[in-house]
Amino acid sequence: HKDAMVIFRKLSALGIPSTMGRQEKIFSSAEASDTLAFINGLNSPHDKSKVKEALIGTYFDKNIDEIAEMETGSTLNLWQEKFREWRDSISINGFIKTMHDALEFQDEINKENFYLRSIKMPGGERKITNVLHVIELVHSSVRSQRGTAKDIYDKISALITEENESDEYLIRLDSDSDTVKIMTIHAAKGLEFPIVFMAGGL
Repeated sequence: HKDAMVIFRKLSALGIPSTMGRQEKIFSSAEASDTLAFINGLNSPHDKSKVKEALIGTYFDKNIDEIAEMETGSTLNLWQEKFREWRDSISINGFIKTMHDALEFQDEINKENFYLRSIKMPGGERKITNVLHVIELVHSSVRSQRGTAKDIYDKISALITEENESDEYLIRLDSDSDTVKIMTIHAAKGLEFPIVFMAGGL
């Protein structure tokens, strides 16, 4: 499994679309962890370290240099105010609307929204699929109550740590067949492919 992840990341870095033959759990993904970090930032918009951690993650993809530049001016303060708005919106408008507002957010402090930025990156379609899947499952878990950002944080934390074998908690497979399929010999048993490369030692 570790070797497969290495290959997956190398192919992604080269812009070559690939999928893992084994379906992993969505709440074991980087997108789930970054969703938790984002909600944690909403819980504590006064805490610059938590807001910066959320900005570096999947939702906004800011790098260290961009974060440092924010701190020299007023941009980080503007982000903190935006996080306050989203925190309050969860209680007023609900979780899923707030999350979609955040994904579509684009203005002078965020030149490209999540979708525009992700689609241009290697593995961007997978990132979008995973983020929307996480949001959908969390929404299904909390839609019967109008909770706070803290309630959402606790729910995502529980989903990340619990063992759930339901198929809906597995990462969704890409519908596009024009990708490199990465799988173990055991998982590939009985399958046929026109071209096969074997990686690693036997």
